[in-house]
Amino acid sequence: TVLDDNKTLCLNNGERIKLPNTMSMMFEVNDLAVASPATVSRCGMVYLEPVYLPWESVAKSWAEYVMEERFEGSAEVIMGLLNQITDDSLAFVRKECKEHIVTLDIHLTMSFTKLLDSLLRPEYQVTKENWREMLPKYFVFSYFWTIGGNLQAAPNQKF
Repeated sequence: TVLDDNKTLCLNNGERIKLPNTMSMMFEVNDLAVASPATVSRCGMVYLEPVYLPWESVAKSWAEYVMEERFEGSAEVIMGLLNQITDDSLAFVRKECKEHIVTLDIHLTMSFTKLLDSLLRPEYQVTKENWREMLPKYFVFSYFWTIGGNLQAAPNQKF
Protein backbone atom coordinates (compact mmCIF):
# COMPACT_ATOMS: atom_id res chain seq x y z
CA THR A 1 0.00 0.00 0.00
CA VAL A 2 1.00 3.60 -0.53
CA LEU A 3 -0.25 6.72 1.21
CA ASP A 4 -0.10 9.65 -1.20
CA ASP A 5 0.00 13.42 -0.60
CA ASN A 6 -3.79 13.73 -0.53
CA LYS A 7 -4.23 11.26 2.35
CA THR A 8 -5.38 8.60 -0.12
CA LEU A 9 -4.48 5.02 0.65
CA CYS A 10 -3.66 3.15 -2.58
CA LEU A 11 -3.95 -0.62 -2.19
CA ASN A 12 -2.23 -3.32 -4.28
CA ASN A 13 -5.53 -4.30 -5.91
CA GLY A 14 -5.97 -0.77 -7.31
CA GLU A 15 -8.56 0.32 -4.77
CA ARG A 16 -8.14 3.85 -3.42
CA ILE A 17 -9.42 4.87 0.01
CA LYS A 18 -9.62 8.59 0.81
CA LEU A 19 -8.98 9.29 4.49
CA PRO A 20 -11.07 12.07 6.03
CA ASN A 21 -9.25 14.97 7.71
CA THR A 22 -10.54 13.81 11.08
CA MET A 23 -8.80 10.44 10.72
CA SER A 24 -5.19 9.56 11.37
CA MET A 25 -3.54 6.22 10.77
CA MET A 26 -0.53 4.58 12.35
CA PHE A 27 1.50 2.11 10.32
CA GLU A 28 3.75 -0.46 11.89
CA VAL A 29 6.21 -2.10 9.55
CA ASN A 30 8.87 -4.70 10.07
CA ASP A 31 11.45 -2.71 8.12
CA LEU A 32 11.73 0.06 5.56
CA ALA A 33 13.42 -2.10 2.93
CA VAL A 34 10.89 -1.32 0.19
CA ALA A 35 9.71 2.10 1.34
CA SER A 36 10.65 5.12 -0.71
CA PRO A 37 11.88 8.29 0.98
CA ALA A 38 8.64 9.97 -0.11
CA THR A 39 6.55 7.33 1.67
CA VAL A 40 8.60 7.63 4.85
CA SER A 41 8.41 11.42 4.83
CA ARG A 42 4.64 11.37 4.38
CA CYS A 43 4.22 9.15 7.40
CA GLY A 44 6.36 11.55 9.40
CA MET A 45 8.02 9.30 11.96
CA VAL A 46 10.42 6.43 12.09
CA TYR A 47 10.60 4.52 15.37
CA LEU A 48 13.90 2.99 16.37
CA GLU A 49 14.20 0.19 18.89
CA PRO A 50 16.10 1.31 22.01
CA VAL A 51 18.93 -1.08 21.16
CA TYR A 52 19.68 1.01 18.05
CA LEU A 53 19.73 4.33 19.90
CA PRO A 54 21.93 4.02 23.00
CA TRP A 55 22.11 6.64 25.74
CA GLU A 56 25.55 7.70 24.50
CA SER A 57 24.18 9.08 21.24
CA VAL A 58 21.85 11.56 22.94
CA ALA A 59 24.39 12.53 25.60
CA LYS A 60 27.20 13.02 23.09
CA SER A 61 25.05 15.08 20.75
CA TRP A 62 23.86 17.31 23.59
CA ALA A 63 27.36 17.69 25.05
CA GLU A 64 28.96 18.54 21.70
CA TYR A 65 26.29 20.78 20.22
CA VAL A 66 24.77 22.47 23.26
CA MET A 67 27.24 22.46 26.14
CA GLU A 68 30.40 22.87 24.08
CA GLU A 69 28.83 25.93 22.49
CA ARG A 70 28.20 27.41 25.94
CA PHE A 71 31.38 26.31 27.74
CA GLU A 72 34.46 25.44 25.73
CA GLY A 73 35.90 22.09 26.79
CA SER A 74 32.75 20.99 28.61
CA ALA A 75 31.73 18.23 26.19
CA GLU A 76 34.81 16.15 26.94
CA VAL A 77 34.44 16.64 30.71
CA ILE A 78 30.72 15.79 30.75
CA MET A 79 31.13 12.73 28.53
CA GLY A 80 34.05 11.58 30.68
CA LEU A 81 31.88 11.75 33.80
CA LEU A 82 28.96 10.02 32.09
CA ASN A 83 31.17 7.26 30.68
CA GLN A 84 32.55 6.54 34.15
CA ILE A 85 29.20 5.94 35.84
CA THR A 86 26.28 5.60 33.47
CA ASP A 87 26.59 2.03 32.20
CA ASP A 88 27.04 0.65 35.72
CA SER A 89 24.29 2.76 37.26
CA LEU A 90 21.78 1.98 34.51
CA ALA A 91 22.59 -1.74 34.82
CA PHE A 92 22.05 -1.45 38.58
CA VAL A 93 18.72 0.32 38.11
CA ARG A 94 17.54 -2.32 35.63
CA LYS A 95 18.70 -5.28 37.75
CA GLU A 96 18.26 -4.23 41.37
CA CYS A 97 15.61 -1.53 41.44
CA LYS A 98 11.94 -1.01 40.76
CA GLU A 99 10.77 2.14 39.07
CA HIS A 100 7.49 3.91 39.74
CA ILE A 101 7.16 4.51 36.00
CA VAL A 102 8.93 2.23 33.52
CA THR A 103 11.62 4.08 31.56
CA LEU A 104 14.20 3.44 28.89
CA ASP A 105 17.86 4.35 29.24
CA ILE A 106 17.55 7.00 26.57
CA HIS A 107 14.64 8.67 28.39
CA LEU A 108 16.63 8.85 31.60
CA THR A 109 19.57 10.30 29.72
CA MET A 110 17.39 12.90 28.03
CA SER A 111 15.94 13.90 31.40
CA PHE A 112 19.45 14.19 32.80
CA THR A 113 20.67 16.39 29.96
CA LYS A 114 17.62 18.65 30.22
CA LEU A 115 17.96 19.11 33.98
CA LEU A 116 21.71 19.67 33.86
CA ASP A 117 21.28 22.06 30.94
CA SER A 118 18.72 24.07 32.91
CA LEU A 119 21.10 24.38 35.89
CA LEU A 120 24.28 25.32 34.02
CA ARG A 121 23.09 28.86 33.39
CA PRO A 122 23.99 32.35 34.57
CA GLU A 123 20.87 32.55 36.75
CA TYR A 124 22.47 29.80 38.87
CA GLN A 125 25.80 31.65 38.97
CA VAL A 126 27.43 29.44 36.30
CA THR A 127 29.69 31.44 34.02
CA LYS A 128 32.36 30.72 31.43
CA GLU A 129 34.93 31.38 34.14
CA ASN A 130 33.57 29.06 36.87
CA TRP A 131 31.75 26.27 35.02
CA ARG A 132 34.48 23.71 35.85
CA GLU A 133 33.99 24.13 39.61
CA MET A 134 30.18 24.31 39.37
CA LEU A 135 29.75 21.33 37.02
CA PRO A 136 30.40 18.51 39.55
CA LYS A 137 27.76 19.83 41.98
CA TYR A 138 25.07 20.23 39.37
CA PHE A 139 26.10 17.01 37.62
CA VAL A 140 25.60 14.92 40.78
CA PHE A 141 22.32 16.67 41.64
CA SER A 142 20.94 16.14 38.11
CA TYR A 143 22.14 12.55 37.92
CA PHE A 144 20.56 11.50 41.21
CA TRP A 145 17.27 13.21 40.47
CA THR A 146 16.89 11.85 36.93
CA ILE A 147 18.38 8.37 37.17
CA GLY A 148 17.46 7.70 40.80
CA GLY A 149 14.43 9.93 41.29
CA ASN A 150 11.98 7.45 39.80
CA LEU A 151 13.03 4.53 42.01
CA GLN A 152 10.85 3.03 44.69
CA ALA A 153 12.06 3.68 48.25
CA ALA A 154 13.99 0.52 49.24
CA PRO A 155 16.52 0.31 46.38
CA ASN A 156 16.78 4.08 46.30
CA GLN A 157 19.08 3.92 49.34
CA LYS A 158 21.44 1.54 47.51
CA PHE A 159 21.52 3.79 44.48
